[in-house]
Amino acid sequence: MGEEDRRGNPEGNGVTLVRYGEIALKKGETRRKFEERLIENIRKQTGVRCWKKHARIICPGTVDLSRVMGVVSFSPAVEVEAEIGEIAKVALEMVTGRTFAVRAQRVTKDFPLTSVEINRGVGARIAEKGYKVDLENPDTEVGVEIIGKKAYV
Repeated sequence: MGEEDRRGNPEGNGVTLVRYGEIALKKGETRRKFEERLIENIRKQTGVRCWKKHARIICPGTVDLSRVMGVVSFSPAVEVEAEIGEIAKVALEMVTGRTFAVRAQRVTKDFPLTSVEINRGVGARIAEKGYKVDLENPDTEVGVEIIGKKAYV
């Protein structure tokens, strides 16, 4: 089994979603080696065992990766099944303030809805609870990334 397939999330649903830059431009064996090196660097600096999942690295729990070279950005997230109802339930718990925006991205394209449809579907369920959509200057911006059969909110 591949690194991304052999384990669940040992610390519940809370993860850190890691994005990397130029490594994603590499091909084949070169890319794999750079990804493995980045995962090893994360482990050495944090003591946390992370794994690759498509063009992302997933770390259990909340991890500060601001000092790890090669990490472009990282976000705390909750891992759920890639289903609009599950995504909306978690997203609703994250909304603070009166206004919100949903920003979805499909890292893998096998999810049946487009990013815009995900934004609208999740946003509609949040708006039903009395929150207002504000795409320009929201109090809360909820990010959603779909990777395979999982969503990271």
